[in-house]
Amino acid sequence: FPADQESTVFYNPVQVQNRDLSILMIQLYAERKALRNAMRQKRKELLSQKLPKDKLQEELDSYQASLAPQELVKENVETSGITILEALAASGLRSVRYWKEIQGVQHITI
Repeated sequence: FPADQESTVFYNPVQVQNRDLSILMIQLYAERKALRNAMRQKRKELLSQKLPKDKLQEELDSYQASLAPQELVKENVETSGITILEALAASGLRSVRYWKEIQGVQHITI
């Protein structure tokens, strides 16, 4: 790495795999959070209809099977998006990737 240039940013190419894994895990978290919120809302809706317990579970299972978690994240970014704290950010490279590559990010704090 060139150390004599003042404007260069330290970039560790060994960390590429780590950044990729971080993005995958945060995306999975966002999808599961959106799915959990959708299921909670549907359960409240069905409970208000006073369905029998077996019918309720059947309805919930069919509803869950019909959901696409990635689409839920896109649709609900305003209400149930995620906030990321990047406490150890140096150049902000990981944060930029989070913002560009993870669906459902509302805010990143560096």
